[in-house]
Amino acid sequence: SPYFDGSNYAFWKVCMRAFLYAIDETMWDSIENVLVRPTIAKSEWDNATLALANANSKAINAIFCGVSTDEFHRISHVKTVKEAWTILETT
Repeated sequence: SPYFDGSNYAFWKVCMRAFLYAIDETMWDSIENVLVRPTIAKSEWDNATLALANANSKAINAIFCGVSTDEFHRISHVKTVKEAWTILETT
């Protein structure tokens, strides 16, 4: 996956977007749209809710794996990929 060390955000952003699209088209949607975690039990999720949650999980995992330790510490507490992306974009 593309690697972000804190000094190459513009390059990393383009590469990471392409990387996420290549894995699954819905992964980039998780960044563009804020996912709100359902408050109901997972056993009650419908297929659409499960697909959104899976896209978020896959995308945040890809980002966690594509950043340096310092950048990881900035985003390790977030629940959604949108939150992680925003933190990296603004710092």
